[in-house]
Amino acid sequence: ATIVQARYRGFAQKKKFRTMKLAAIMLQSHWRRVAAQRLLKRRRQAAERLRGFIKGFIHRLEPECDENKHFIQYTKYNYLMKLKGQLPRNVLDKKWPPAPQLLQKTSQLLKDLCMRNLTLSYVKSITPGRKAQMEEKVVAESLFKGKKENYPGSIKEMFVDSRLENTQQNMLWSTFDTKVKQADEKVQYSAPVTKFDRHGYKSRKRVMVLTDKHLYLLDEKSYLLKDKVPYQQITGVLTSSFSDGVFVITINMDENGSKGDLILHSDRVVENVTKIVIHGKKSDACRVISETSITHGISGGKKGCIEFTRGQTSAVKKAKNGNLCVMVAQ
Repeated sequence: ATIVQARYRGFAQKKKFRTMKLAAIMLQSHWRRVAAQRLLKRRRQAAERLRGFIKGFIHRLEPECDENKHFIQYTKYNYLMKLKGQLPRNVLDKKWPPAPQLLQKTSQLLKDLCMRNLTLSYVKSITPGRKAQMEEKVVAESLFKGKKENYPGSIKEMFVDSRLENTQQNMLWSTFDTKVKQADEKVQYSAPVTKFDRHGYKSRKRVMVLTDKHLYLLDEKSYLLKDKVPYQQITGVLTSSFSDGVFVITINMDENGSKGDLILHSDRVVENVTKIVIHGKKSDACRVISETSITHGISGGKKGCIEFTRGQTSAVKKAKNGNLCVMVAQ
C-alpha cells in the first residue's frame, strides 16, 4: 500500500508540474505575441511618421495641407524653441539665428518686434542726464567721424560736465563763481587746457570754463580771469585731421579788439570742441582742417601759422622758422 501511495503521489505531482509548465509556455507565447504586435504597431507608426515627415519636407514650401502640416508645425516649434535661447540681450546685439526658408517672413517680424521691445526698454531706462550725454555723442560724430584720427578713441568714453579734480572744482566754486562770472550765468563745462601765446607760442596752463554766455580761460592756480570771449564773437573752431589735441578758436577781431585767436591744447580735444559747439551754438563754425597747417590771427591784423607733422613722439613747440610745430606720433 505504501508503494502504491508513493507511486500515485509521484504521478500526481508530475501531472501537476506538466500542467503548470504547459500553462507557463502558453502564457509566454501569448505575451510574446502581444509584445510582437505592440512592437509591430510602434514600428508601423514610426514608419508612417517618418514617411509623412519626408513627404512634408518635400512639400514644405507649398501652402499648408494634410501632407505638410505636421512638418510645418514641427519646424515652427523647433525654430521657436531654438530662438528662445538665442534672443539678443541688448540693442547693440545684432545677432539673430537663421530661420528656415518657410519662416523667413516670420523671423523678420519677430526680429523687428524684439528690437522694438529692446529699444523701448532701453529708452525708458535712460535718465535725462544720460540722454544729454548721448546727444553730445551724436554731435561729436557729425563733427569728427571720418575726419579726425583720434575720434574713434573718444567713442567709448562719455562726455562729462567737468574734468576738474575735487580741489580744482572747489576753487572754481569759491573763486570763479563769486569773483568772475556774472550772476545770471550758469557753468556748463570746465576742463584743464594748455594755452599758447599768440606771440612766441609760450605754453601756459589754463582752466577753460564754458557758461551759457561766455568762454572763460582762468589761471590754473589762482582761477582769476585771463580771457573772456562771448560766444557771438567766435567765428570758428579749427582743428587738424591728425590725432593731436590742438584746436584754434577764431575770434572776430573787430569786436574783440586786437588780441587775436585762441590757441589751445587738450588731451580731450573731441570733447572740448564738441562742448564749445553745443553751448556756443556753433555747429556750422567747426572745421576739421585736412591740410598740414592752420593759420591763426594775431594782434595788428597779422597772421601766424601752426604746422603739423608726423614724428616718433608727440610734441608741441616753437619751430626754428617761428611757427608753432605740432608733432604727431606715428
